[in-house]
Amino acid sequence: MALVPRALKPKTIVRRTAIRRGGKGGPAVWRALAAYYVGGLKMVRTQSLLRGVLGSNRTWKAIFAGVVLRGQLSRAPEPIAKERLRTGQFLTVRVDKPLSRKQQKRSGITRKVLERQALADVAAAKVADTRS
Repeated sequence: MALVPRALKPKTIVRRTAIRRGGKGGPAVWRALAAYYVGGLKMVRTQSLLRGVLGSNRTWKAIFAGVVLRGQLSRAPEPIAKERLRTGQFLTVRVDKPLSRKQQKRSGITRKVLERQALADVAAAKVADTRS
């Protein structure tokens, strides 16, 4: 496969076009892309909230729905507990693969139960560390 110069890569072309068309007040889709490339997802979320939800632009409402759904549907491992053991040492407990809500409900796992379990593990590690 031949190497393509950076200026001719599709990602670069779309970015350049979005900034040109969206920066000058073009269609909402180009403005959303320009906002994303310049200021990130936070800027797109703010613009779509102001222009779509609080305003009356249907395109920005659709963009807002996409941004919100993207945030709701992405499931990343979330930190449960973080506590200092010694100077410079940390123990971080987190879920490797998040369970679905249905799986959590079936197994009786709640966030409070996980936090208590993590804190108990940290306390046990401290006791074991002081004994050795």
